[in-house]
Parts: sequence; C-alpha cells; structure tokens
Amino acid sequence: MGRAKNQFRGSIVMAQESMSSRMNRIGKSEVYFNRVIPLEEVMAAIDAVTHEDVLRVADKIFPADAGALTVAAVGPFPKKRRAPRPAGERAAAAAKPKAKAAA
Repeated sequence: MGRAKNQFRGSIVMAQESMSSRMNRIGKSEVYFNRVIPLEEVMAAIDAVTHEDVLRVADKIFPADAGALTVAAVGPFPKKRRAPRPAGERAAAAAKPKAKAAA
C-alpha cells in the first residue's frame, strides 16, 4: 500500500512540472468541486486511504463470482500465441478424444 501511495504522490508532483498538467488539474478541480483543491489536500487524502478502503471499493467493482468477469484483448496476436482458455474449457478439451489422422 505504501509503494502505491508513493508512486501516486510522485506522479502527481511530477505532473506539476508541466503547465498543461497544472492547468488540467485546476480546471478539473473547478468543474468537479467548484474550487481549486490544494496539492496538500490531495496528498492528505491519498495518505488517508486505508487497506480496508481499497477492499471495500474492490468489493463494489468486482463481482464475487470471478467467472462473471469478461476480459478483452486487442491484437493483432501471432497465431502461435493464444490467450489461455478458462479452466473449465481446458478440462473439456482435454477430455475430448482426438481425431485420428487419415492415412
């Protein structure tokens, strides 16, 4: 958790070196909150996030049944590399008898 917070804080601070990033942050702050949120307040909010907060949000976002998740990939992919099939499909494919080659 500490590493993630440090990385997030670091990226925010580094983004302040760019004028467009600073203006973007200030503009979003005005649009969403009707005020400019000081960097110190943002950093304090990051520091206040707990492990329990992350788990609570993850429970809201991700379904309890992992099989209900959908994954998409954008290719192109080489024909030899395929995405792994779900465990149920692998078991079904392994149980199928292989077709014999015609002689």
